[in-house]
Amino acid sequence: MGNCKPVIENFLTICIFLRVWTWLNSLHHNCHIHYDHEKLARTCTVGIVSGLLILLFSPSDSSADMPMGGLQQRIGNYDVSVKTDPPQPQTGTTVKILMAISAVNGDDISGIPADITIKGDGSVLSGLNRPIAIPYGHYTYQYKFEKPGIYSLVVDIYDIYFTGRQVSFTFPIEVKSTFFGLWGASDMMGYILLPSIVIIVSTVLALIIWQKHKTKLKGIPHDDKR
Repeated sequence: MGNCKPVIENFLTICIFLRVWTWLNSLHHNCHIHYDHEKLARTCTVGIVSGLLILLFSPSDSSADMPMGGLQQRIGNYDVSVKTDPPQPQTGTTVKILMAISAVNGDDISGIPADITIKGDGSVLSGLNRPIAIPYGHYTYQYKFEKPGIYSLVVDIYDIYFTGRQVSFTFPIEVKSTFFGLWGASDMMGYILLPSIVIIVSTVLALIIWQKHKTKLKGIPHDDKR
């Protein structure tokens, strides 16, 4: 199901732009019928600004490596699941990393020692520096990511209940940059909307300027040559 999400997003994006294009064509057709270019420019501007505001302030659920349900791994006698709050981590924002550790056979492992480390660019960025007892198998770790990229969350479990060995779990966390804190700049919508905004706004402004220039020319008296 996760692999279908980009396809669905692409389809919805195409549908949105097709509807906008059809709407603009109908306005252009009406403009030629009624010869009201200035009204067309105002209508286009209002419609575009309203559409952009809706898109900008709509919540984005795009998250490739960290889905809403989180990630889960099973190694040996343990299941470890991880998810982030917010589901899509962004730069400059403190992210809560929620972890749950449980035994495969359902045994109570409350207080099991574990160590947590965040790695990026081949180096350790943050960690507990010492194992801690995980109460009731749940723990929340907070970290602020300064740069976009894919980081590694390493959870080392010290198996005091079964084998006496260390078991390591590694989870990827994708962090995206933001555009004015509204959406991920690396998102598909970011790549599509930014050029579209520039093109559409430039076209509307050019249409307004051309209409004003045309109005001024009509107001200039011309001498009739006989």
